[in-house]
Amino acid sequence: MLRVAVGVELTTRARRCLISGRSPKKPSDLNQLRNLISALCLMVGLPCCSRRPAEPAMTTNDKSDENGLFLSWQHPNSRRYAILEQMDGMVWLYLTAPDSMKPDRDCPVFSTIPPADAIDWNLIEKTGHPPPMTKDVASATAIIARPVASEYDSFWSADGQSVAMVRGGQMICMIVAGAERGHSRALSKESPLGLPFDDALASRTFPEFRRR
Repeated sequence: MLRVAVGVELTTRARRCLISGRSPKKPSDLNQLRNLISALCLMVGLPCCSRRPAEPAMTTNDKSDENGLFLSWQHPNSRRYAILEQMDGMVWLYLTAPDSMKPDRDCPVFSTIPPADAIDWNLIEKTGHPPPMTKDVASATAIIARPVASEYDSFWSADGQSVAMVRGGQMICMIVAGAERGHSRALSKESPLGLPFDDALASRTFPEFRRR
């Protein structure tokens, strides 16, 4: 406890000094002070001043039942919700409008049943149900027959405009701000459902993910 208190106090004093325009008399003193602050940060597990603050933790709202998965998270900055929903043999990720449960974007996550031969778009238009995964676009990892709610979590961009779904420490799909459609590891090629997962785009959009 003493080490934490000292580290916090010293960091606060240094920041006050910089804000007020005062500085140590010698440049070497300033360098020594910076090195000491960095060392104390590492010792007590505090983020260094030059590092980006950690993203705020978001609680998973789990409403899953015998009908399937239904998980949601709200980002504190964008006020958008990410919703993971299971329906008719498919699991979808939705990104909503701010402070609304109305989906703004969507992305297929995986299928819980074998892929269909084709999509009956006339039926989809009549029922309003999401389309199924089809054999011609399904990847080798497209089917998860018995999903477990506790295995899924969201990971967001800092501004909350982009979101990814994580399972087993791996991003399995994402909705990226400005992208035409969602990206999913369940897709082997481009289709009306979305795009194959793009690891390079994921690294650019969620740079903090690999630093966790």
